[in-house]
Amino acid sequence: MGYCVNVSKQSTRTAPQRSRSDRKVRTRAQIIEATIRCVAEHGVEGATVSAIVADAGVSRGLLGYHFGGKPALLIASFQALADDYRRLLLMGQNGELREDVSLEESLPVILRRALGGPGDYDDRAWLGFWGVAHSDADLQRVNRELFDDVASYLGGILARIARHNGVVIDPGRAGRSLSVTIEGAWLHLTVGTLGFTLDEAMALCEQHARSLVTRAVE
Repeated sequence: MGYCVNVSKQSTRTAPQRSRSDRKVRTRAQIIEATIRCVAEHGVEGATVSAIVADAGVSRGLLGYHFGGKPALLIASFQALADDYRRLLLMGQNGELREDVSLEESLPVILRRALGGPGDYDDRAWLGFWGVAHSDADLQRVNRELFDDVASYLGGILARIARHNGVVIDPGRAGRSLSVTIEGAWLHLTVGTLGFTLDEAMALCEQHARSLVTRAVE
């Protein structure tokens, strides 16, 4: 009987706590999403605190409570973008590729994920963050960690394909090489100044990947 009473009392205490915790998570996500939208529309400088709280439908005090100010909010928002891209590219990696996988079977799917990105708004937000990352050590760190993860993932896939072709490569260098090519192709796709199409970007990246798994990377 005593045990039942204790459980009942504990439930009445923890339920509001869980509810408050859930609200905090939702509010943080709401503010981050608003920040990404504002950066996409106006760039980092134009994404003012006033614009962000208006988009998110929260007060300046609530933004300050969760993030302290705009610098920490920008880092959290760029981290959220990086995490979304990481999940998009790496989803299904366990068991998705067989040891005997061929280039034709694997690369189109992987490259389309890498080049397609999560959407137009996120692409424009990426450009906004990239434009200031060179002068901000924390944003640089987020970008570098993502690049290293993607390069490691791609390098592992390339090494498996190369092994199937009877070629031994340096997966680290191959992954970095393909990652840089993908970033360049994505940048031209997003900016759109050269009239670069997704099919052309895919062909360019696949051609480079093919060269990496048919000869040793020097």
